[in-house]
Amino acid sequence: MEAEINRAVIVPPSKCRPAAQIPTSTSRKKINNKDRNKKSSESELKDSTLCYRMSDVVLSLGLILPLVIGFWRGVWQLMDIYSARWGVDPWLSIGTGYIIPFLLYWLQEPLRSTIHPSRMNFGLFYIFSRCLLLVHSFGSVNQWRGLWVLLDIYTGVEGTKGAQSAIVSLVVGVFFSVILRTFCNVLAPPLCVFVDEGNSIHDCPLRFKTSPRFQCRYFLDCIFSVVVIASLVVCCWRGVWNLADIYLYPGVENEMKSALASLSFGYGLCLLMFIVQPYVHRLEMSLSGLARLVIFDTLTFLQFLGCVFAWRGLWNSYNILVVFETETTSEWVTTLVGAAGAVLFGCVSAIVVRGISIDCEDNGDGFDEWSIPYISLLKTRIYDVPFPEPWVCRYLCTAQKMNIGTDKGKHRHHVNTNSVKPDYEASSTPLKQMNLQPQKNSVHPEDPFNLSHNRFSDFPNIDSSSEEELGMRTSMLPSHIQEDDTTGTQEV
Repeated sequence: MEAEINRAVIVPPSKCRPAAQIPTSTSRKKINNKDRNKKSSESELKDSTLCYRMSDVVLSLGLILPLVIGFWRGVWQLMDIYSARWGVDPWLSIGTGYIIPFLLYWLQEPLRSTIHPSRMNFGLFYIFSRCLLLVHSFGSVNQWRGLWVLLDIYTGVEGTKGAQSAIVSLVVGVFFSVILRTFCNVLAPPLCVFVDEGNSIHDCPLRFKTSPRFQCRYFLDCIFSVVVIASLVVCCWRGVWNLADIYLYPGVENEMKSALASLSFGYGLCLLMFIVQPYVHRLEMSLSGLARLVIFDTLTFLQFLGCVFAWRGLWNSYNILVVFETETTSEWVTTLVGAAGAVLFGCVSAIVVRGISIDCEDNGDGFDEWSIPYISLLKTRIYDVPFPEPWVCRYLCTAQKMNIGTDKGKHRHHVNTNSVKPDYEASSTPLKQMNLQPQKNSVHPEDPFNLSHNRFSDFPNIDSSSEEELGMRTSMLPSHIQEDDTTGTQEV
């Protein structure tokens, strides 16, 4: 008996498992209510996302695309008229088209540090930044027109010679763009929409992401991005556009029929791409290597065809429908309306051909899954300044519409500043006794996003080419975070 007692194992109380509790009817009801609430919140989120994205599609196809094409058509055809009068066609467009973008690429760091909301009055910043965007847009149109017209003059646009020139232009542009992994830069509105944000309004990412500290390499990267990559994109667009001119209802008598056919095909293909884009993106994320790149480039090519045909149809429709007695009135009207509308709705960046993107490069901002975020960004609060940036639209971004300070938004953004603040001295006493310091990734009760210690290059739409501006960019933070940084408030 004593031996059996000695062999008995004594289990510590800390390792004893409590007896399994049989769920009562009340606990079952609570679990069921939690499941129902979770499912209802998920369905509400899906419905709201669908509504936002449908609004994005309507705005992109019905508002942003006509404004962008109106500006491009007006500037392009005005340069046709005035260059022919002055006898400098196409060299005037080539000169202005490559010099203006190159200078804005090369000087983007000084412009970012000078023309910034924290450096000047917001009204002055708004005027100067939008003027720079419009100047860059003028340079982009001339860059495309200069190379396009030069190829048309020396290689032909009609008959068999024109078709061969278009095919060679398309093949060369697509081949080298795929090799350099820059094929995604062929996309344009309505399948690719950018908005004007103060933090990234001067950003022009380069192909090799060279830092301005390496002046020679940065200079060469700017030249390569402006001259080589942009020229390949022009070759791709010229090839498809000229082939459509030759084979899709050619002739002046079929001009309206050709425009309607191009517009219908382009809009239909764009709508199809809007539907399949999120699903194809999930497929891409599940793949890797060459298979992922092939799926990405295939989808990009289909999107590219939709963009070209939508542009061609709407462009030719303007030529047919917007007609005045004076020679240049139609061009000036579409140019001014496009520029004014883009400034008013905060989408001048959609007109500019700016920056180089890399195929299959996911920045984590959701742009690859949904590439036309406009209304969708109203439910996202990344910066302290409400979105969109223009002062005209600020009154639309109320706290209720952005889910800030409401019951639905508390779990994402809202911080109850009226609650009792923790005692910093008491909480830091054990750390002092153990000769430890608070962790850098701790969360301040008034800084829920930890903005005061994160690198600004980790945030979307902030160029990471130079970290020397960190002191200046700290001024973007809310005032209470700046005070905490200057006074040295201890973190939890």
